[in-house]
Amino acid sequence: MIIPNDIKLEQNILGAILIDKEIITEVITIIDATDFYDLRHERIFRVCVDLFTESLNIDLITVKDRLSRLNF
Repeated sequence: MIIPNDIKLEQNILGAILIDKEIITEVITIIDATDFYDLRHERIFRVCVDLFTESLNIDLITVKDRLSRLNF
């Protein structure tokens, strides 16, 4: 059974977070990392939430660096 999913929507959510770091404060009240169908998207979202929790910048460079350090 395939779980309903929308890969483009997942990409749009992550893109919005990377463009406007303030968006994450709203997004985390609505969705959780486990709501992502694509495991890669789930990992990126988790990293964004971790960076936000640590009061670090959320941008392409910091997310990519964190993913690399986590061997993703």
